Amino acid sequence: MFFTEAQFSARPDAGRMALAALNCHLQARGYLANDAKHLSGALCQQGFCLVPRAAFNRFLEKACGGPAALGSWRLADGGGQADRDPRPAAYSGAA
Repeated sequence: MFFTEAQFSARPDAGRMALAALNCHLQARGYLANDAKHLSGALCQQGFCLVPRAAFNRFLEKACGGPAALGSWRLADGGGQADRDPRPAAYSGAA
């Protein structure tokens, strides 16, 4: 589970591109979800959705049950391009 904080950028849509790249990076490393904490229209456009608290708590237990990925992240060889499908994974609500 990854927890995203607010993002700001000096260029239009740079934050959207950064978030898309981050989500591809997280998916490639086995993260189950990216929690944006505060849902907005812009985040909904990028595939984020509101999850009921009980379902989120079950999902959190499952996502945080494994070892933590600590340390510095490095881009894979290949110029930093995503090697995974950037579409959001389906969320069933079942943990």
